[in-house]
Amino acid sequence: MRGGRRKAKHGRDYEPPEDKNPGAENATSGGENKLRDASAIDRYARSLIEYTFDLILLLDREGKVLYASPSAKRLLGYDPDAVTGRSVFEFLHPDDLQNATGFYRSRAGLLGFSPYLVIRARHQDGSWRWFEAVGNNLLGDPLVRGIVVSARDITEHRRLEEELGKSEAYFRYITENTNDIISVLDSEGKLRYVSPSIKRISGYEPGELLGRSPFELLHPEDMEHVIAVFSQGLEENLPSARVEYRWLRKDGTWQVFEAFGINALDNPAIGGIIVHARDITESKRLEEELHRSEAYFRSLVEGASDVIAVLDAEGRISYVSPSVKRTAGYEPEKLAGKSLFDFAHPDDIGDTARALAYATGREGTTEYAEIRIRHADGTWHYYEATASNLLEDAAIRGLVIHARDITERRKWEEALRESEEKYRLIYDFTGEAIYTYDRNLTLIGVNRKACELIGYSEGELLGKNVLELNILHPDDYERVAEDIQRLLAGEVVNDELRFIRKDGSVAVGEVTGAPLYDKDGSVVAFTNVAHDVTERKQEEWRLDKLRLCLLGLGPSPMDNIAKIVAVAGEVLGEDALRYCRLEKGGLSILYPSGKGKKWVEPGDAATYLCYEAMLSGAVEPCVIENLEGSAYARDPDVAREGFGSFLGYPALLSEKAVGMLCLFSRGTGGFTPADMHFMGMLARALTIEEERLVHLEGIRHFVDIASHELRTPLSIIKGYADAFQQGDLAGIDETSLEKMRIINAKADKMAKIINDLLDLSRIERGIFTIEKRETRVTPLLENAVRQMRDRGAAHTFEIRVGEDIETHALDEEKISDALIVLLDNAVKYSPPSSPVLLEAKREGGALLISVYDRGLGIPPREREVIFERFRQLEDAAHHSSGGLGLGLYIAREIACGHGGRIWCEAREGGGSVFRILIP
Repeated sequence: MRGGRRKAKHGRDYEPPEDKNPGAENATSGGENKLRDASAIDRYARSLIEYTFDLILLLDREGKVLYASPSAKRLLGYDPDAVTGRSVFEFLHPDDLQNATGFYRSRAGLLGFSPYLVIRARHQDGSWRWFEAVGNNLLGDPLVRGIVVSARDITEHRRLEEELGKSEAYFRYITENTNDIISVLDSEGKLRYVSPSIKRISGYEPGELLGRSPFELLHPEDMEHVIAVFSQGLEENLPSARVEYRWLRKDGTWQVFEAFGINALDNPAIGGIIVHARDITESKRLEEELHRSEAYFRSLVEGASDVIAVLDAEGRISYVSPSVKRTAGYEPEKLAGKSLFDFAHPDDIGDTARALAYATGREGTTEYAEIRIRHADGTWHYYEATASNLLEDAAIRGLVIHARDITERRKWEEALRESEEKYRLIYDFTGEAIYTYDRNLTLIGVNRKACELIGYSEGELLGKNVLELNILHPDDYERVAEDIQRLLAGEVVNDELRFIRKDGSVAVGEVTGAPLYDKDGSVVAFTNVAHDVTERKQEEWRLDKLRLCLLGLGPSPMDNIAKIVAVAGEVLGEDALRYCRLEKGGLSILYPSGKGKKWVEPGDAATYLCYEAMLSGAVEPCVIENLEGSAYARDPDVAREGFGSFLGYPALLSEKAVGMLCLFSRGTGGFTPADMHFMGMLARALTIEEERLVHLEGIRHFVDIASHELRTPLSIIKGYADAFQQGDLAGIDETSLEKMRIINAKADKMAKIINDLLDLSRIERGIFTIEKRETRVTPLLENAVRQMRDRGAAHTFEIRVGEDIETHALDEEKISDALIVLLDNAVKYSPPSSPVLLEAKREGGALLISVYDRGLGIPPREREVIFERFRQLEDAAHHSSGGLGLGLYIAREIACGHGGRIWCEAREGGGSVFRILIP
């Protein structure tokens, strides 16, 4: 304002400097005018500083305040004089002090303006204020000689920023944790965002729906209407649209949603259509259920006005408001002079009389009571009533009754109690174990199933630390610790954990854990829901044991029976299980433990329960729930072990029991369905082995007879053939002699087949014995080669024996047979010009004999199966040509009979190596 004068804050007058043309001033007054202008400018500048909203400070090089603007009082509560002469750093927040001093000292040597610095300064009232400060280094200016600091109070700005941050976090949390579904569609109707609540409400993961159109999941009957509503909202640019529709859940069911759409396509922060959908399936169902009684409830609501009445000291009605017609069905005028007790329920008359007497005897008091009143239609209604004693009030002269019909509320209260009881029963009697614990792992809630799962009472669990209770399996602690960390991070955790029951047994639960939050969003506790899968895991374990057992069964039925019974004992209890067989009119019992896992033939078979059950013709499972005091108590096993119940599954051949798998229990009351199911599977497996045993016995019998019958004619044939070949019989030409050689060779082969069959029969019967004695190794190998040459083998044989080998304990005859098998294969499947190497060396304390050939070799996948009986390979077969495929099988049995093994390897350079290791 030019030419004007203003009053400074401290009473000093100042004028803003005028723009003047120095050339217009005469020389005489020029200096005087300049002084006057300078003074005016100084006053003007000082006034600007004193009236500025910012804090202006002049500091020396060390930060001492040389000048403080009057705004220090308004901004920090200090008089400028109280600040002057003190270090500016005295007023700074301790957390900002190091940064501020370092910054100040670094700028003290630099002229000009400094960057902005945000700091906190202490107000005189002790609070801290935020400032944004900038400095101008004028230490070199002779008129200033200091650093000018301008500081702006940004406390409110900072508060607003913090509030904004909290607000954003608040609304983000609400969006992600709301019970409704919030989604954003792009202009093409594709989902860009879906709140996590979609998983809980409809079963979809948010990621499954992104990029898809939500209209794909609408009910076909709702599609047209929904599209029309949303299209109208877009075309008319309406701020919102509401629609109800049916939506397909992931599990295939339909749920009803109420949705509100907001067109925010033009909003740069959204750029889409916001859809807020609420699941109203349950409310729609309730609407339908309550529709029939809608008129009734409407009448209750409309007739819920309070009743006001005035009674005399005796309880007679002198006045009643018209609302009594709506609430009780009585005409008001017809109630005058009648006693309240005429309408009270007989059971409430005593309490009502006492309440009225109490109110009558105390002037100015108000008494509360609940009473049942008979409606005009004869029904009883609950009323909540207050009685105010205004008997001495000249205008009233009575007891003022204010009564409200609470019949409906009482119904709701009763329904609430029933609901609470129902949900408490659901909580306690649900099939899932539910337990809640705080961040310190202290249990604060358990239901009945949780107690049953681990065998503790509620009182034994609540208030106890989960780890200190030792209810978790030690091997699961590390995984539980990881689960806790994930829960603290807000994740929902699924895991399978083992629990140690109070009795020491182990339970298995599939556990789902979720964090519980306080109002501030902090995790304060955890809830776990555990599904007891102990029986399922036990059944899986049983089936896995049986599966592995069946996969490992061999050719011997008796060995297989022993394996099956051993697995049965491992699963069901070795002490309580046994397998009984009828054999040659007697009884054989296989115990999986305590008897060396061998068959026992008791002297008095008739005393055994299983023997009696089989002889009685049992073809169905035999269950005896209580053995005590019964005739079966004489069973030696029952008497010795004190068994209380029995379960027997027969092994049947031609509808006749030949064996029985028996399971005993020390208690009474029978067996679990899982036990019976498993026993049934075991019995079927044993039946198959019994059938195989009978079948093999028939084959063995046939082999014995056939071998015996073939030996005699074969010996005669071979005798004549040998005689002709050796010239013992005259008159045979060369052609006939060659035929005799062929007959002799075929007879040898037939003899070999017969011997193989006899060996197989001995192996199957368990009478294939090995008789070890110290045998010289080199002659053993030389004899095998000699036999091969006698058979007409044209190959070159090389024998290598380690220098440290003299003798070894073995069955010379059977090892020789095994070597003949290996050498015969090597000769048949090697080129005639290639030598066959027979090597013996020490392998630790064992003897390792190897046969090397240069045949085509054996594929890796076939190197195990070639040792099975009756096995013939298509390519490079190493079973004797034209034989039964028993040679390598018998060789394996010979090696195993010595406690060793036989195997095949690929030979470097081509061919195969067969090795026998004899301990």
